[in-house]
Amino acid sequence: MAVAYHHHLGVPTYSPDRQHPDLVAFGDAVRRLRIEKGMTQEVLAFAAELDKGYLGRVERGDSVAALLVIARIARTLGVTVEQLMGNAGL
Repeated sequence: MAVAYHHHLGVPTYSPDRQHPDLVAFGDAVRRLRIEKGMTQEVLAFAAELDKGYLGRVERGDSVAALLVIARIARTLGVTVEQLMGNAGL
């Protein structure tokens, strides 16, 4: 799907590859690990210094997370980037 929505700063909030299987797999892995750790989206987002809405989009596979964001999420969940990606099957 080639639709990108923009917020007031002109930054895309949805990936043009929205719901791509790899994005969905990554989001599912983040959600599973977050729940295993007993964290809400709000707690994970705050601890990883991310916007809660953005984290929700990542978990749904609607947004592509940059490498630094992936590293921050992994660190906050207490896993390595490699473990997080492996959990996603990527």
